Amino acid sequence: MRPVCKYLSYLLVLLAMSVSLPSFSAAKSTPNILPNMLIVVADDMGWSDPGFMGGEISTPTLDDLAHHGMVFNRFYVAPTCSPTRSMLMTGVDHHRAGLGTMVELLRDNQRGKPGYEGYLNTRFPTLAERFQVAGYNTYFSGKWHLGKESAQLPSGRGFSRSFALMQGGASHFGDMAPLFQDYAPSYYRDGKPVVLPEKFYSSVAYTDELISYIRETPESEPFLAVLAFTAPHDPLQVPDSWLDHYRGKYDQGPGVISAARVRRQQTMGLVPIDVAYQTMMPVESKPSIYATERSRSTRSMEIYAAMLTLMDQQLARLIAYLRQQGRLDNTVIAFFSDNGASGLDISDYPHTDHNWITANSNNSFDNIGCKGSRISLGPLWGAVANTPLRLYKGSVAEGGIRSHLILTGPGIVPRQTSSTPIHITDLVPTLMTLAGLVHNYSDDSFDGVSLTPLLRGDAVTDQLTNRDMGFELFGDKALIRGHWKISQLRSSGIASVGVIQPCC
Repeated sequence: MRPVCKYLSYLLVLLAMSVSLPSFSAAKSTPNILPNMLIVVADDMGWSDPGFMGGEISTPTLDDLAHHGMVFNRFYVAPTCSPTRSMLMTGVDHHRAGLGTMVELLRDNQRGKPGYEGYLNTRFPTLAERFQVAGYNTYFSGKWHLGKESAQLPSGRGFSRSFALMQGGASHFGDMAPLFQDYAPSYYRDGKPVVLPEKFYSSVAYTDELISYIRETPESEPFLAVLAFTAPHDPLQVPDSWLDHYRGKYDQGPGVISAARVRRQQTMGLVPIDVAYQTMMPVESKPSIYATERSRSTRSMEIYAAMLTLMDQQLARLIAYLRQQGRLDNTVIAFFSDNGASGLDISDYPHTDHNWITANSNNSFDNIGCKGSRISLGPLWGAVANTPLRLYKGSVAEGGIRSHLILTGPGIVPRQTSSTPIHITDLVPTLMTLAGLVHNYSDDSFDGVSLTPLLRGDAVTDQLTNRDMGFELFGDKALIRGHWKISQLRSSGIASVGVIQPCC
């Protein structure tokens, strides 16, 4: 971001607002007219990773959805996963929904305070509860990370069928190995704990579960389904048949790959040609230091890319099933990532260091990406994944809070791209409007607004272009209005203001 005054500093104050619960009802319709809703969430996917955003990673399913739907390339989320997921479920800011910070990082002065419960509180109905009242079957499969007690599980928050990982991450295989020290994973199916089968792999298993729920749904009944992948979240792992899918693809190093992404983005009109982008130090620039590390780092990127292509393949399988069942044409599909790509090392996680990783993992080169390994993308390849945005997951810089949203289905103008800034809290009122659910907007139950005028191809309103979007997590703060953004990064002590460019 280009500062306009070297002495300028800002302090953003986020105000909690008291609200009343909403009233809503289903618009009158005949059976089989209500559209199905499918929400698909990637976990720690970078802004430029998929093909439709200039990435070299093969994502034909996402590219096809983007081509036939509407793409928002300034879709804002929280810097980390559970805050974003709380906003997806409620349509209100995560400080109101109970995830003012990550439960794993709650501080003593935050515990017990309103908005810092560490789980999805009951002040607001969930998306599933809203649709369930309107007659929808409600399904969840994948990562929950919004509470672990019985009443806090998906089964207690409006989902009639569910299969869920409670924690923020774990081994993608059936060994149920923890992501980091003292963080044992737990899985629940319809509110009851389960042990994973030996042949389990997250992206495949989550898709299997959701297809089984839809298969049980009568054709005359609509469904709301959330498919929350844990790919490509750490630890980076894929089934053996995918280990060599991108072998050698990234040998040129992060600098070359990032530059190629920028060129494609410029050709596609996603970023301006005359903007100076962040400079990364390619690992190949110091061969005497990085000779060994380069090969390990590059291998991590190969596994990360394979995870995304496998995830895309599983989404293709689900879409093919909907088409086979004659449901696809009446299904609204939303796809996005819960935050930007991560720049962490595994040793950066709580209560974890290299000694624990060495003692509890097999991170030998030949085992990278396999069961038992614990590897991450790291800062260099994390920067590539977010090209050309600044910084990563966990930050209020664009690389942490900016995603892309694909919306496609009935009532949505196809083959459109929008740079209008929109927010994760907009999804609940948007999906409700697309489903014909009538809501009383005189109350204060939503922080977001319905995007249906944009989806119909209407002109952008001042309500969207001039509204304020506030962000706060771990003491970092930012405020966006239109093309302007002010931010304060506590970790670096940087306060800045400027016109938002893709690099900022």
